[in-house]
Amino acid sequence: MILTCETSKPTRSVCIRDVTLGGQAPIRVQTMVKQPTTNPAKVLNEIRRTACVNPRDLGEREILVLKELNLWEDALRCGPFRCDITRVSVPDRDSVEPFGEIVAGSPLPVVADIHFHASLALAAMEKGCHKLRINPGNIGDPGLIREIAQESIRRKIPIRVGVNAGSLQKDLLEQHGPHSAVALAESARRSVEILENEGCRNLVVSLKANSAKLTIEAYRRMAKQCAYPLHLGVTEAGFGRAAVINSWAGIGVLLREGIGDTLRISLTEDPALEVVTGGLLLEYLGLRGEPRSG
Repeated sequence: MILTCETSKPTRSVCIRDVTLGGQAPIRVQTMVKQPTTNPAKVLNEIRRTACVNPRDLGEREILVLKELNLWEDALRCGPFRCDITRVSVPDRDSVEPFGEIVAGSPLPVVADIHFHASLALAAMEKGCHKLRINPGNIGDPGLIREIAQESIRRKIPIRVGVNAGSLQKDLLEQHGPHSAVALAESARRSVEILENEGCRNLVVSLKANSAKLTIEAYRRMAKQCAYPLHLGVTEAGFGRAAVINSWAGIGVLLREGIGDTLRISLTEDPALEVVTGGLLLEYLGLRGEPRSG
């Protein structure tokens, strides 16, 4: 059954190399590389393999997951499935040089995934990343955040503000508790405000939890106060059927309400399965590859 969205709230357009997020662009499917960044040959092979996925090329485990969910026949009928953007971790200095090689050779736009170290964010931008994913709250030092913001403006590199329910600020946890959509949305708002104060407007926002219910509530709140593109996902979704269902429950409800510009189905399995299940979700909602009005 094909479902159409009930509402549509246009967001600002952000360009990730040659891929547009937000505005009237189609909803984009993303994945994240699971190979170590220090092995660029393996990373590039994975990116090329996930750029366009024929379900018949999946491994036995991934095919079994689709069959257990009664999705196999639909996957064959609707495939192949395309990925629009990939994310690569830059966890340490040893990853910086290989990361540059990955960016240069990737057929997909590459997002640099940075957690705590501003120096790695700056190095990833110097190596030409097409988008930067940071959590300003994890970096902490206002001077370092300012330096990242200014460099992103100079290089015209968008930033994804990625806030996670597992790493909220202490005062928000004390005020709202550890499982609060209000706290998650407020943390994202604060992080956006930090970058806006530096003149940074080329932003994408994500606010993830491992609970579909919490994820839905937090994104609903953010969508009311944010004009930036929203990246949807249920974090730490895990393994197998339960992970796909949990992700679809959270992401599907939001897409049905017209919330979200890009998504990742976060799975323990081969990222090619993330591409297939992401594409199938969009297919079932009648949103696959379709530009949006608004």
